Amino acid sequence: MSNLLPGSPFRRESVGRGRVVALAAVLAVGLVVGGCATGTGVDGPSSGSGASGSGGGPPDPSLDAYDFRAPLTLQGVPDGATVRVVLNHATLVADGKALADGNDVRIVFFDDGGSATELNRVLDRASAWDSTNTNLFFRALPAPAPSGVYYVYYGNPTPAAPVADPLQVFDYWDDFDTLEENWGLDLIGPATGDVSLVSGAVRVAGVAGDIGGAADDCILFARDLSGDFLIEARIAGVGGSL
Repeated sequence: MSNLLPGSPFRRESVGRGRVVALAAVLAVGLVVGGCATGTGVDGPSSGSGASGSGGGPPDPSLDAYDFRAPLTLQGVPDGATVRVVLNHATLVADGKALADGNDVRIVFFDDGGSATELNRVLDRASAWDSTNTNLFFRALPAPAPSGVYYVYYGNPTPAAPVADPLQVFDYWDDFDTLEENWGLDLIGPATGDVSLVSGAVRVAGVAGDIGGAADDCILFARDLSGDFLIEARIAGVGGSL
């Protein structure tokens, strides 16, 4: 991915014996590639009529309510891939061009015929709005994708709720509000432990031995996935002797 125009708010972009507790808050799986905003008019006025929801979500009331849009140039991105876009949202907020809570940020695809589709976009859980390093994900249109341009829209003081369904952005998504049956816990050797949900995180706790020793014992919490993918997960772990 190449650098962007100067001033643009966008850019491309110990194992040991004892007690182990791991907390996983979110797991996202998909083919993630970089998206970048390049070209002229990066901070130009918006134009176009309301976006349709085909492939993305319900219709947007009107794109005319947005003051700004920036084109995204996707280079070498397969149809249907999950795309990461990094933007300096704090600069847009400080300049009065975007809302601090990000509710006015939209990803919209315009085909060459002028039809617009608003796409689901998801904020990276490790990121934040009103940051110099705000990370968003969206999914490129599936094959056969029409010819057109992706845009980031912003600058609407009274926006409707954005379409932001992670299941439409990633091949697999789990925020662990519930624990689905495809996950399984394996206690290998004399290891002991259990899995529970705690405040929106899955908690794996137990006692395992010295991995790599003569008689390995460990705790494995896993599920099957297939195909080519990249996994992003938020995990915290603590350990100590009992």
